[in-house]
Amino acid sequence: MKGSTVTAQDGTKVDVKRIKIVPAESSTAQGRFGQNTAGPERKRQAAGAIIVQLQELLDGREQMSRMKASELLRERMRSEVENYDQVLKKAKAKLIDVIRLAPEIVVLTVTPRSGGKDWYYVALRA
Repeated sequence: MKGSTVTAQDGTKVDVKRIKIVPAESSTAQGRFGQNTAGPERKRQAAGAIIVQLQELLDGREQMSRMKASELLRERMRSEVENYDQVLKKAKAKLIDVIRLAPEIVVLTVTPRSGGKDWYYVALRA
């Protein structure tokens, strides 16, 4: 043990906060790694206004670039009680994160580009 890190017999290093000590003869010890659903749900609730506006924006369109969607959402939400930037700040997320939080509503498509940033497109789920 060195600091808060334990080195296992096979050489892997593990933070002691992730270790659960159980008796060696125990046969019922099970790992409890669960999926964090509370955080994403809070973000989804906080970003709800953007999800609704995005759904309306994409209605009748095949797809739209993420950048264009961001521009149009900012324009559409300018006169709302909470504008686009305020909603993203409250959700502590970017538009790409919000899109990923609503896979039942929208589909995110990535087009790789050589030597540059990938292009992202969003469309309503059929």
